[in-house]
Amino acid sequence: MKQIVQILVILSTLLLCISSLFAQQTRVELGDKHFSELAYQKAMELYLGAIERDRKVGPEVYAKLADCYYHTSQSEEALKYYKIAFKKKGGKVLDPYRLRYAICLLSAGERETALVQYKIHFKDVENIEALQLTKIDTSLAYLAENLSVNSKFSDFGSTIFNDTLYYTSSMERVKNKNNKRHNKRLYKWTQHPFLDIYTAAVERTNNDVHFKQIPPDSSNIKFRTIAHEASLAFINDHELYFSGSAFKNNKISYNKRNVSNLKIQKAKKENGVWKLDEKATKELDSINLENFSLGNPAMGKNGKRLFFVSCAPYPQAKGQSDIYYVEINKDGYYGQVTNVPGINTQGRESFPFISSEGHLYFSSNGIHNNKLGWGLLDIYMVKNIDHILDMKANGQVVDVKIQHLGSPYNSTKDDFAFFLDTTHIKEGKPMAYFSSNRSHPLAKGNDDIYRARYIPPIEPKVTDSIMVAVRVTDAETRKALVNAKIDLQDSNRQIISQLQINDASELILPLERNKDYHIIAHKKMYYDTIKQFTAAQDELEINLKMEHYPCEFTLYHKWNKNDVLIDPIMKQDIQPILQLLKKNRDIKISITSHTDSSGDENYNFRLSNRRAKATKDYLIDNGVATSQIISAEGQGETQLLLSDAQIARLPTVEERKKAHLKNRRSQFIIIGCSD
Repeated sequence: MKQIVQILVILSTLLLCISSLFAQQTRVELGDKHFSELAYQKAMELYLGAIERDRKVGPEVYAKLADCYYHTSQSEEALKYYKIAFKKKGGKVLDPYRLRYAICLLSAGERETALVQYKIHFKDVENIEALQLTKIDTSLAYLAENLSVNSKFSDFGSTIFNDTLYYTSSMERVKNKNNKRHNKRLYKWTQHPFLDIYTAAVERTNNDVHFKQIPPDSSNIKFRTIAHEASLAFINDHELYFSGSAFKNNKISYNKRNVSNLKIQKAKKENGVWKLDEKATKELDSINLENFSLGNPAMGKNGKRLFFVSCAPYPQAKGQSDIYYVEINKDGYYGQVTNVPGINTQGRESFPFISSEGHLYFSSNGIHNNKLGWGLLDIYMVKNIDHILDMKANGQVVDVKIQHLGSPYNSTKDDFAFFLDTTHIKEGKPMAYFSSNRSHPLAKGNDDIYRARYIPPIEPKVTDSIMVAVRVTDAETRKALVNAKIDLQDSNRQIISQLQINDASELILPLERNKDYHIIAHKKMYYDTIKQFTAAQDELEINLKMEHYPCEFTLYHKWNKNDVLIDPIMKQDIQPILQLLKKNRDIKISITSHTDSSGDENYNFRLSNRRAKATKDYLIDNGVATSQIISAEGQGETQLLLSDAQIARLPTVEERKKAHLKNRRSQFIIIGCSD
C-alpha cells in the first residue's frame, strides 16, 4: 500500500509539472500570435505571465516583450527587458532587436553604450566607426508650452486651419446625453480607444492664441467611424486628406494577418460639414495597399504633390517606415509612388509636414549626417523640398541638406508631428506646434501637444567641394547607357542624391573634398553596379560598367522530382531569378519545364506541368507578383537538348547521367529581353 501511495505522489507531481510546462508554452505561443497581429498589449500580458512562471524562458521572449513596450511608447520598460534579453546567450536570434535596443539606450542617456550597439548593428557598413553622437543642448526646453486641450490619453498631430485647431486623440469619446462611450471596442495594439479627430476653437486675444474645446457631437467632422481617423492635410477650404482604417459595410476591415491597415482617404466640405468623399477615396485605391498601411498625409507647397508614410516593402524602401510622395495630375489622378530622396534611413521616418515656404519637416530615429539623434524620434528639416524633387525628376544633381531642429522641439523621447502656424507671428517668428511623450512638468498623457516660438536651425557650414564626372556604359558593347539611374551614398551607405544620366551620357557631381562615397548605377535589364571612391583629386572621373541580365535562366531538376521546395539545392539555384523578379516588378517571365526521355511520354508531360506549377508557386509564395509570370507550362520530352542517340554514345554512366540532367530543366525566359 505504501508503494502505491508513493507512485501516486510521483504521478501527481509529474502531471503538475507537465501541466505547468504546457501552460507556459501556451502563454508564449498565444503571445506570439497576438504579437504577429500587432496586439502588443495582449502579447505583453502573456509574455509577462510566462516569465513570471519561469525566469528561464529564452532570450527571444524577453526581446519580444521589450518590443511590445517599445511599440507602445514605453521605452524605459522596453530597455529593462532588452537588457535582460541581451545578457542571455541569444546569438543571432537577437540581431533583429538590436537596433531598437540601441534606440532605447540612446533615449535613456546611455549614449556610449548605444553607440556600441549601433556599430554592431551596422557592422557591414563601411566606415561605421566614424559614426558620432550629437551634442544635446536642452537649454531651451522650458519654452515648450503644454496645450490646454491635452488629455490623459494620447494627443498629437495638431493643425490650425481657418481658426480651428484639429488634432488626433485616443481619448474616450462619449455621447453627450447619456455619457456612454461612442465606441466600446478598443484598439488591440494598445488596448486604448481608437484614434479620432478632435477640434478646438482658436481664440485670439492680445497677440496670443487660446483654445476652447469643441464637443465631438458639435464638431464639423462627420466622417468619423468606429475605427481610426487621424492626421488631416488640408488641400483648400473644401477638401482634405486624412488617414483612416480600412472600413467596409460599417465594419473594420482586417487582412489575412488579422490586421486593419490605414489608408489615405479624402473628405469634402458640404454645408459647413466635413464628410467622406467616397468617389475621391476610391480613386486613392491606386496608391493604397491591402496588406500595408499608408498614413500621415501632407500636401506640398503648390498642391501638386501628396506626401505620406508607409512601411510597405516597395523596391525602393529603406527602413522600418519611409516617406514617399506621388504627383497629383491636373485630372486628379495620382502618379507613381516615389521614395523622397536623401532623407530615408534604415530606421523610421514619419510625420512629414511642408511649410508655406516649401520646407519639409519630418521625424526620424535614423542616422543623418553620420550622427545619431537625441533618442527615439527627432524632428528634422530639409529646405525647398519641391525644388529638390523637381531637380531629381529632371536628372539634375540633388543635394539634400538635413538639419536637426534641436531644443525645444526635440528631447530624448519621441518628438513628432511638427506644424508651423504662420497666422500667429510674434517678434517676426511663427508658432511651432509639435507632439512629444517627453518628461514635462505639465505633461498630461502618453503623447501631448506642445508649442513654442519657431527658431530656425543654424545653417551648416559650406565645405570645400570638387567636381566628379560619372559615366555609365554597357560592359560588353562599351556604349554609353542613357537614362541609367544613379544613387550617390555617403560612407555610411545613406543616400545623398538620386539622379539620372541625361542625353550627354554623363553627370557632373559637386562633392565634398576628401569624403568617402559609394555610387550605384541602376538600369532596367541590367545588374546594379557599385563603386566606392574618395573625392580627393581636383578632377575625378567615375566609369561604371553594367552587365546585361541574361535573357534566359535554366534550373535543373533531380530525377522524377516535381517540387522545388523539397530540394535545398534547387532552392539555392532559383534565388537569382527570385531576387531579380522581386527587385524589378516590371519584369515578366514565362516558365517552360522539360523532362528527359525516361519513362512514359504521357507521364513525362504531366510531370513537366507539375514542375512548372511548383516552380511558379514557389516564386509567388516568396514574394513575386502573380502578374509577373505570364505562363508556366510543361513540354514533357518534346524538346530534348540531347537525344537518346547522343546520350547513348557517351562513354561513361556518369556522363550519361549528366546529359539526362540537362534535359530535365525549367527555363525562365524574360519577356521582351534582347541579348
